[in-house]
Amino acid sequence: MTLQEEYCELVLNHLNRLNNKFEAQLSEFVNQAFSDDVKHLTIEYYSPCFSDEFSVYFYALDKSANRVGDIHKFLEHCAVVVPAEIFDDEKYEDIDPWSTASEILVSWLRERWQNVGSQQYPAFVAHHDSHFLRNLADGSRTNWDELANAMAKL
Repeated sequence: MTLQEEYCELVLNHLNRLNNKFEAQLSEFVNQAFSDDVKHLTIEYYSPCFSDEFSVYFYALDKSANRVGDIHKFLEHCAVVVPAEIFDDEKYEDIDPWSTASEILVSWLRERWQNVGSQQYPAFVAHHDSHFLRNLADGSRTNWDELANAMAKL
């Protein structure tokens, strides 16, 4: 097993232990009554905190990509994306642990969405302040400009 495969396995095993808690919160969020202004949902993650906190947020947006309602922070104060002993282990520094963990997290979030996600709204996942997003339903890549243009037509 390569170091990359070992790292991926450790991170994914950790995330899979969070499945039930995360899916319960995700289900609660997507099944709430949203206002008529809501046109799509976005999960955002903030990777500089991967080993300190869970750092995954969910919010609803209108057709102009303005936030509607509150931001929901998942698993607050009870989990991290990558345990520090894995994320900070020097033996993994050559595999770019930040980027690798980001890819694993996006894939994991898509799986969680498939389990409990709402079909009522398009939903996307993106790194904080990124111009690019992934569609949670099919994994396709888009950007905020394309999304705003599509939403404006609704």
